[in-house]
Amino acid sequence: MTPAPAYPAAGPSLGLGDVLSESFGILRRRPGLALGLSAIPAVAYLVFAAVVVAVMISTWLPLMFAAMAGDFTPLGAAMLGWFAVIVVGSVAISLLQVYVVGLLTVLSRETLHGNRPSFGEVRAAARGFMGRVIPLALLGVLAYLVMIAVILLPMIGGLSTLERDPSGQSAAGGILLSVLAIFPMLLVMIFVVVRLVYLMPVVAIERHRAMAALRRAWGLTSGQFWRTFGYLAVAYLLVMAASMVVSGVSQPFAIGATGDFNEANPLDPAFAGMLGLALAVPMLLQVVLQLFSLPFLQAVATVMWADRVGDLPRGLGNPTAWAPRPAAASQAYPMGYGQEQPGRPSPSQVEPWSSKPWPI
Repeated sequence: MTPAPAYPAAGPSLGLGDVLSESFGILRRRPGLALGLSAIPAVAYLVFAAVVVAVMISTWLPLMFAAMAGDFTPLGAAMLGWFAVIVVGSVAISLLQVYVVGLLTVLSRETLHGNRPSFGEVRAAARGFMGRVIPLALLGVLAYLVMIAVILLPMIGGLSTLERDPSGQSAAGGILLSVLAIFPMLLVMIFVVVRLVYLMPVVAIERHRAMAALRRAWGLTSGQFWRTFGYLAVAYLLVMAASMVVSGVSQPFAIGATGDFNEANPLDPAFAGMLGLALAVPMLLQVVLQLFSLPFLQAVATVMWADRVGDLPRGLGNPTAWAPRPAAASQAYPMGYGQEQPGRPSPSQVEPWSSKPWPI
């Protein structure tokens, strides 16, 4: 594949319209592979959800009969088992999606440069990605748990005083503090997400690891927060608008399936069927939306990263940006590392792009 540059440009040069246009262009030029990659976690999620729903429906009546007979042990055991399966399945699917995001990042960068890598070539270029990204994922989970703890601790502390303070004033104060903590925690989360938006390109393309990747991604947004935030906000608003349309389309199906939900008998087998249909239709439509939104959002982040580090093809953004030479008929890619590029130092004059952090 074409190498990323060994040095960054002076700064970003693409406008919002250019970033969105190029991102849509990436999907338009490689719809099959982009949507196919996006479908991997989506199909895995659908299969997993279908299995969970089917098991819940098949065990619903026996559990209800047991509960009516006063035996709540099977219901408690089933709920605990469902929770464990959902947690394990969700973690596995999340890791699969992270891997797909890495593949989509490589695909977006190569498509931006006019290359057409196959699935195998994209996988080869992303070799070692999971080993580099899993420590970061664990760090992200830890940060998320800390944030949840900061929000919940005042409420837990307040509720623990109910025995000493039957009036509930301390409990109410703790709950109020937890509610008030949500907004600043959300602001912190948004700030960190924007500052680390280039983390996937840094890990998948620049091949940095752990703390070096965090420093690199954080540095790339230095002095660019509001521009980065604005571009991302528009991209996510487009996805949210599409999601609202999908929800509007799926709502009549859900309402139709649960029209008599309040009057239905939980012991009637038809109740389980209505419940499954009410869950399945919106879920299916949201998964279809994800097929398009995941590669689009990753294309946006990759185009913005390429703009930030000067990895744009000639004629896009900065007119001095480098571009690969036309591909020969026998080459899978226009230029391999080791070939000279017009207007830039030869590879013998710079270190390979994957061997060292890039300066800002």
